[in-house]
Amino acid sequence: MIFFIVILFACSSKSPSYIQGYIYNEGRNPLKGIKVVDPNNKTVFSITNDQGYFRINQMINGRYLDVIIKSKKIGSVYIARIHPEKGVNYAFIEGRNDTLFISLKEEKIISQ
Repeated sequence: MIFFIVILFACSSKSPSYIQGYIYNEGRNPLKGIKVVDPNNKTVFSITNDQGYFRINQMINGRYLDVIIKSKKIGSVYIARIHPEKGVNYAFIEGRNDTLFISLKEEKIISQ
């Protein structure tokens, strides 16, 4: 019986199908024009809109995205973290309201 429940649970959880989130500055204002790109496939990317929102309509093969301002990579943000006991923990995937904060003075990621 326990085996059946485990199999049922494993089959019912689906993998995320898109990546989304918001990017703000340290003053909590949305940042427009920030490029978020798959480092393994540069053709898979999104650029933030007036609200700082980005969306990539597919999942990527890697575990993180590069964040680019004016053609300069300022850092990377993890979308999947793997823990040996807890499994995979996703950020910036469908249905979540995850936000990335960037310091424009230092051009670096402050927090996620």
